[in-house]
Amino acid sequence: MNLKNIDIKKFISLGFVERIFYIYSVYGERLWSWQLAEIWSLISKEIEDPDDRSLMSRQMIQLAPHSEASEAVFEDMFEGMNSNESQAVERVHIIVSCEKYLHKSELVFNRLSDRLQHLFIVIGRPELKTARFDGKFLYVPTQDSYENVPYKVLESFAAVTQRFGPVAIIKMDDDVIVEKSHRVDRLSEILAGVDYAGELAGGKKWDRCWHMGKCEDPNTPIDTKISHGYWARGPLYYLGQKAVRILIHEYIFFPGEITGHVLEDKLISDMLRRFDITLDEIDLETLVGLKTTNESLPQLDVSTTY
Repeated sequence: MNLKNIDIKKFISLGFVERIFYIYSVYGERLWSWQLAEIWSLISKEIEDPDDRSLMSRQMIQLAPHSEASEAVFEDMFEGMNSNESQAVERVHIIVSCEKYLHKSELVFNRLSDRLQHLFIVIGRPELKTARFDGKFLYVPTQDSYENVPYKVLESFAAVTQRFGPVAIIKMDDDVIVEKSHRVDRLSEILAGVDYAGELAGGKKWDRCWHMGKCEDPNTPIDTKISHGYWARGPLYYLGQKAVRILIHEYIFFPGEITGHVLEDKLISDMLRRFDITLDEIDLETLVGLKTTNESLPQLDVSTTY
Protein backbone atom coordinates (compact mmCIF):
# COMPACT_ATOMS: atom_id res chain seq x y z
CA MET A 1 0.00 0.00 0.00
CA ASN A 2 1.09 3.62 -0.49
CA LEU A 3 -0.14 6.89 0.99
CA LYS A 4 -1.21 8.41 -2.36
CA ASN A 5 -2.52 11.93 -1.75
CA ILE A 6 -3.55 11.57 1.87
CA ASP A 7 -3.73 14.86 3.77
CA ILE A 8 -2.11 13.81 7.06
CA LYS A 9 -3.37 16.84 9.02
CA LYS A 10 -6.90 16.27 7.82
CA PHE A 11 -6.64 12.56 8.58
CA ILE A 12 -5.53 13.22 12.16
CA SER A 13 -8.42 15.62 12.75
CA LEU A 14 -10.99 12.94 11.93
CA GLY A 15 -12.61 10.30 14.11
CA PHE A 16 -11.96 6.59 13.53
CA VAL A 17 -14.96 5.93 11.26
CA GLU A 18 -14.47 9.24 9.44
CA ARG A 19 -10.86 8.26 8.75
CA ILE A 20 -11.99 5.06 7.08
CA PHE A 21 -14.41 6.85 4.76
CA TYR A 22 -11.77 9.49 4.01
CA ILE A 23 -9.35 6.77 2.89
CA TYR A 24 -12.09 5.24 0.74
CA SER A 25 -12.52 8.61 -0.96
CA VAL A 26 -8.79 9.08 -1.53
CA TYR A 27 -8.35 5.61 -3.05
CA GLY A 28 -11.66 5.75 -4.90
CA GLU A 29 -12.70 2.33 -3.64
CA ARG A 30 -13.56 0.36 -0.53
CA LEU A 31 -10.57 -1.37 1.01
CA TRP A 32 -10.38 -4.45 3.20
CA SER A 33 -9.80 -3.69 6.87
CA TRP A 34 -6.38 -5.39 6.73
CA GLN A 35 -5.45 -3.03 3.86
CA LEU A 36 -6.56 -0.09 5.99
CA ALA A 37 -4.35 -1.40 8.78
CA GLU A 38 -1.36 -1.24 6.45
CA ILE A 39 -2.20 2.37 5.59
CA TRP A 40 -2.57 3.21 9.29
CA SER A 41 0.90 1.76 9.86
CA LEU A 42 2.40 3.92 7.12
CA ILE A 43 0.63 7.07 8.31
CA SER A 44 1.73 6.53 11.91
CA LYS A 45 5.35 6.82 10.76
CA GLU A 46 4.55 10.34 9.54
CA ILE A 47 3.04 11.45 12.86
CA GLU A 48 5.22 13.12 15.48
CA ASP A 49 2.77 13.51 18.37
CA PRO A 50 3.07 10.42 20.65
CA ASP A 51 -0.61 10.58 21.67
CA ASP A 52 -1.74 10.53 18.05
CA ARG A 53 0.65 7.67 17.30
CA SER A 54 -0.71 5.72 20.25
CA LEU A 55 -4.27 6.15 19.00
CA MET A 56 -3.16 5.10 15.52
CA SER A 57 -1.61 1.94 16.95
CA ARG A 58 -4.84 0.99 18.69
CA GLN A 59 -6.87 1.62 15.57
CA MET A 60 -4.48 -0.40 13.44
CA ILE A 61 -4.80 -3.34 15.85
CA GLN A 62 -8.60 -3.14 15.73
CA LEU A 63 -8.57 -3.10 11.93
CA ALA A 64 -6.53 -6.31 11.75
CA PRO A 65 -6.53 -7.94 15.20
CA HIS A 66 -5.46 -11.39 13.98
CA SER A 67 -2.35 -10.22 12.13
CA GLU A 68 1.23 -10.70 13.23
CA ALA A 69 1.79 -6.98 12.64
CA SER A 70 -0.85 -6.11 15.25
CA GLU A 71 0.73 -8.44 17.80
CA ALA A 72 4.08 -6.74 17.15
CA VAL A 73 2.50 -3.30 17.64
CA PHE A 74 0.95 -4.48 20.91
CA GLU A 75 4.29 -5.78 22.15
CA ASP A 76 5.88 -2.46 21.29
CA MET A 77 3.16 -0.57 23.17
CA PHE A 78 3.15 -2.61 26.37
CA GLU A 79 6.47 -4.35 26.78
CA GLY A 80 9.78 -2.95 27.87
CA MET A 81 8.55 0.60 28.45
CA ASN A 82 10.31 2.42 31.28
CA SER A 83 12.22 -0.78 31.96
CA ASN A 84 14.30 0.74 34.77
CA GLU A 85 11.15 1.71 36.66
CA SER A 86 9.33 -1.55 35.97
CA GLN A 87 12.15 -3.70 37.33
CA ALA A 88 11.67 -2.16 40.75
CA VAL A 89 7.86 -2.46 40.85
CA GLU A 90 6.11 -5.68 41.79
CA ARG A 91 2.59 -4.37 42.26
CA VAL A 92 0.59 -1.19 41.59
CA HIS A 93 -2.49 -0.16 43.58
CA ILE A 94 -5.35 1.86 42.13
CA ILE A 95 -8.36 3.56 43.70
CA VAL A 96 -11.07 3.87 41.06
CA SER A 97 -13.03 7.05 41.64
CA CYS A 98 -14.54 10.07 39.88
CA GLU A 99 -14.56 13.84 40.27
CA LYS A 100 -17.86 13.67 42.16
CA TYR A 101 -16.39 11.45 44.88
CA LEU A 102 -12.86 12.80 44.87
CA HIS A 103 -13.16 13.65 48.58
CA LYS A 104 -13.66 9.94 49.30
CA SER A 105 -10.77 8.70 47.21
CA GLU A 106 -8.35 11.29 48.58
CA LEU A 107 -9.24 10.24 52.13
CA VAL A 108 -8.54 6.60 51.24
CA PHE A 109 -5.33 7.58 49.47
CA ASN A 110 -4.04 9.61 52.42
CA ARG A 111 -4.67 6.75 54.83
CA LEU A 112 -3.05 4.14 52.57
CA SER A 113 -0.13 6.10 51.11
CA ASP A 114 2.28 5.03 53.87
CA ARG A 115 1.09 1.43 53.62
CA LEU A 116 1.03 0.85 49.87
CA GLN A 117 3.63 1.99 47.36
CA HIS A 118 2.72 2.99 43.78
CA LEU A 119 -0.81 4.04 44.73
CA PHE A 120 -2.95 6.12 42.34
CA ILE A 121 -6.45 7.57 42.14
CA VAL A 122 -8.11 6.88 38.78
CA ILE A 123 -10.35 9.60 37.29
CA GLY A 124 -12.00 9.68 33.87
CA ARG A 125 -11.18 12.57 31.53
CA PRO A 126 -12.96 12.15 28.17
CA GLU A 127 -11.11 15.10 26.62
CA LEU A 128 -7.80 13.21 26.81
CA LYS A 129 -6.40 11.21 23.92
CA THR A 130 -4.29 8.97 26.16
CA ALA A 131 -3.86 8.40 29.89
CA ARG A 132 -1.90 10.84 32.06
CA PHE A 133 -0.13 10.33 35.40
CA ASP A 134 -0.10 13.47 37.53
CA GLY A 135 1.28 12.88 41.00
CA LYS A 136 -1.19 10.70 42.86
CA PHE A 137 -3.70 10.86 40.01
CA LEU A 138 -4.08 8.69 36.94
CA TYR A 139 -6.38 10.35 34.41
CA VAL A 140 -7.75 8.04 31.74
CA PRO A 141 -9.49 8.94 28.44
CA THR A 142 -13.00 7.81 29.33
CA GLN A 143 -16.25 9.26 30.58
CA ASP A 144 -16.26 9.68 34.36
CA SER A 145 -19.71 8.14 34.87
CA TYR A 146 -20.69 4.95 36.70
CA GLU A 147 -21.72 3.15 33.51
CA ASN A 148 -18.24 3.69 32.06
CA VAL A 149 -16.36 2.08 34.95
CA PRO A 150 -15.41 -1.00 32.83
CA TYR A 151 -13.61 1.28 30.35
CA LYS A 152 -12.09 3.36 33.15
CA VAL A 153 -10.68 0.26 34.85
CA LEU A 154 -9.29 -1.33 31.68
CA GLU A 155 -7.76 1.96 30.54
CA SER A 156 -6.09 2.28 33.93
CA PHE A 157 -4.64 -1.24 33.60
CA ALA A 158 -3.25 -0.31 30.19
CA ALA A 159 -1.77 2.95 31.49
CA VAL A 160 -0.15 1.23 34.47
CA THR A 161 1.41 -1.42 32.23
CA GLN A 162 2.71 1.16 29.77
CA ARG A 163 4.42 3.03 32.59
CA PHE A 164 5.64 0.20 34.81
CA GLY A 165 5.85 -2.80 32.49
CA PRO A 166 4.51 -6.21 33.57
CA VAL A 167 3.11 -5.73 37.09
CA ALA A 168 0.36 -7.08 39.32
CA ILE A 169 -2.49 -4.74 40.25
CA ILE A 170 -4.73 -4.38 43.28
CA LYS A 171 -7.90 -2.50 42.41
CA MET A 172 -10.12 -0.90 45.03
CA ASP A 173 -13.10 1.43 45.11
CA ASP A 174 -13.24 4.84 46.76
CA ASP A 175 -15.79 3.81 49.40
CA VAL A 176 -13.60 1.31 51.23
CA ILE A 177 -12.85 1.91 54.93
CA VAL A 178 -9.18 1.91 55.91
CA GLU A 179 -8.46 0.11 59.16
CA LYS A 180 -5.35 0.33 61.32
CA SER A 181 -4.67 -3.39 61.37
CA HIS A 182 -3.20 -4.94 58.23
CA ARG A 183 -0.78 -7.58 56.95
CA VAL A 184 0.63 -5.83 53.89
CA ASP A 185 3.99 -7.42 54.67
CA ARG A 186 2.50 -10.81 53.72
CA LEU A 187 0.92 -9.77 50.41
CA SER A 188 3.81 -10.90 48.22
CA GLU A 189 4.06 -14.24 50.00
CA ILE A 190 0.34 -15.07 49.88
CA LEU A 191 -0.24 -13.79 46.34
CA ALA A 192 2.79 -15.53 44.83
CA GLY A 193 1.63 -17.58 41.85
CA VAL A 194 -1.94 -16.25 42.10
CA ASP A 195 -3.56 -14.80 38.97
CA TYR A 196 -6.89 -13.53 40.29
CA ALA A 197 -8.06 -13.16 43.88
CA GLY A 198 -10.71 -11.54 46.02
CA GLU A 199 -13.99 -12.11 47.82
CA LEU A 200 -16.59 -14.30 46.15
CA ALA A 201 -19.52 -12.52 44.49
CA GLY A 202 -22.24 -13.38 42.02
CA GLY A 203 -24.23 -16.57 41.73
CA LYS A 204 -27.54 -17.32 40.05
CA LYS A 205 -29.39 -14.67 42.05
CA TRP A 206 -27.00 -11.75 41.46
CA ASP A 207 -28.68 -8.37 41.21
CA ARG A 208 -29.10 -7.49 37.54
CA CYS A 209 -30.38 -4.04 38.55
CA TRP A 210 -27.48 -3.16 40.88
CA HIS A 211 -26.37 -0.27 38.71
CA MET A 212 -29.79 1.27 38.18
CA GLY A 213 -30.12 4.70 39.77
CA LYS A 214 -26.32 5.14 39.81
CA CYS A 215 -25.74 5.75 36.11
CA GLU A 216 -25.77 9.20 34.52
CA ASP A 217 -27.93 7.81 31.74
CA PRO A 218 -31.30 7.08 33.39
CA ASN A 219 -32.17 4.75 30.51
CA THR A 220 -29.29 2.36 31.16
CA PRO A 221 -31.03 -1.06 30.98
CA ILE A 222 -30.78 -3.98 33.35
CA ASP A 223 -27.94 -6.44 32.79
CA THR A 224 -29.25 -9.28 30.63
CA LYS A 225 -25.90 -10.98 29.97
CA ILE A 226 -25.17 -14.61 30.79
CA SER A 227 -23.71 -15.43 34.18
CA HIS A 228 -20.62 -17.57 33.62
CA GLY A 229 -19.85 -18.08 37.30
CA TYR A 230 -18.71 -16.28 40.39
CA TRP A 231 -16.38 -13.28 40.38
CA ALA A 232 -14.35 -11.14 42.78
CA ARG A 233 -16.35 -8.37 44.41
CA GLY A 234 -15.51 -5.05 42.78
CA PRO A 235 -14.49 -3.00 45.84
CA LEU A 236 -11.24 -4.97 46.22
CA TYR A 237 -9.53 -7.56 44.04
CA TYR A 238 -6.08 -8.66 42.87
CA LEU A 239 -4.78 -9.40 39.38
CA GLY A 240 -1.42 -11.00 38.71
CA GLN A 241 0.83 -10.08 35.79
CA LYS A 242 -0.62 -12.80 33.55
CA ALA A 243 -4.20 -11.72 34.21
CA VAL A 244 -3.41 -8.04 33.64
CA ARG A 245 -1.76 -8.80 30.32
CA ILE A 246 -4.71 -10.90 29.15
CA LEU A 247 -7.21 -8.18 30.07
CA ILE A 248 -5.24 -5.45 28.30
CA HIS A 249 -4.71 -7.58 25.20
CA GLU A 250 -8.39 -8.46 24.91
CA TYR A 251 -9.45 -4.87 25.52
CA ILE A 252 -7.06 -3.35 22.97
CA PHE A 253 -7.74 -5.98 20.30
CA PHE A 254 -11.50 -6.46 20.77
CA PRO A 255 -12.99 -3.42 22.56
CA GLY A 256 -16.43 -4.32 21.19
CA GLU A 257 -16.53 -7.18 23.68
CA ILE A 258 -16.78 -4.59 26.47
CA THR A 259 -19.80 -2.83 24.98
CA GLY A 260 -22.94 -3.19 27.06
CA HIS A 261 -21.16 -4.26 30.25
CA VAL A 262 -21.79 -2.10 33.32
CA LEU A 263 -20.62 -4.38 36.14
CA GLU A 264 -16.86 -4.21 35.78
CA ASP A 265 -16.09 -6.90 38.37
CA LYS A 266 -18.26 -9.47 36.57
CA LEU A 267 -16.74 -8.46 33.23
CA ILE A 268 -13.20 -9.01 34.51
CA SER A 269 -14.08 -12.53 35.60
CA ASP A 270 -15.84 -13.34 32.33
CA MET A 271 -12.82 -12.18 30.32
CA LEU A 272 -10.36 -14.19 32.39
CA ARG A 273 -12.53 -17.31 32.44
CA ARG A 274 -12.05 -17.65 28.67
CA PHE A 275 -8.38 -18.23 29.45
CA ASP A 276 -9.08 -20.69 32.27
CA ILE A 277 -8.26 -18.17 34.98
CA THR A 278 -10.74 -18.40 37.85
CA LEU A 279 -11.01 -16.76 41.23
CA ASP A 280 -8.90 -17.69 44.24
CA GLU A 281 -10.79 -16.74 47.39
CA ILE A 282 -8.28 -14.79 49.45
CA ASP A 283 -9.07 -12.43 52.31
CA LEU A 284 -7.55 -9.29 50.82
CA GLU A 285 -9.42 -7.10 53.31
CA THR A 286 -7.40 -8.43 56.24
CA LEU A 287 -4.14 -8.30 54.28
CA VAL A 288 -4.52 -4.75 52.99
CA GLY A 289 -6.39 -3.51 56.05
CA LEU A 290 -9.60 -2.49 54.34
CA LYS A 291 -13.26 -2.99 55.02
CA THR A 292 -15.56 -3.08 52.02
CA THR A 293 -19.29 -2.62 52.37
CA ASN A 294 -22.22 -3.23 50.11
CA GLU A 295 -23.49 0.31 49.71
CA SER A 296 -27.21 0.83 50.28
CA LEU A 297 -29.61 0.57 47.38
CA PRO A 298 -30.26 3.86 45.56
CA GLN A 299 -33.32 5.82 46.58
CA LEU A 300 -36.20 5.65 44.13
CA ASP A 301 -37.68 8.82 42.75
CA VAL A 302 -41.17 8.60 44.26
CA SER A 303 -42.44 11.03 41.64
CA THR A 304 -41.76 8.54 38.87
CA THR A 305 -44.82 6.76 37.50
CA TYR A 306 -44.51 3.07 36.70
